[in-house]
Amino acid sequence: MEHNLTRAMCEPVTYSRELVTQVNLAEAEAARLRRENAELKAELAAARAGLDRYADQGVKP
Repeated sequence: MEHNLTRAMCEPVTYSRELVTQVNLAEAEAARLRRENAELKAELAAARAGLDRYADQGVKP
């Protein structure tokens, strides 16, 4: 039994093209979401800065 397990662990792993495509698409989507998240964080920071300016002037949101 151990011989088969050792041999299986040493054999190169092959992946189907479909699986590779799915992984590539998932990585691209993750990168897109990270960019979108950064953009939204920047918008939020700008909005908070705007609110702080109003607050400094005594204006309530």
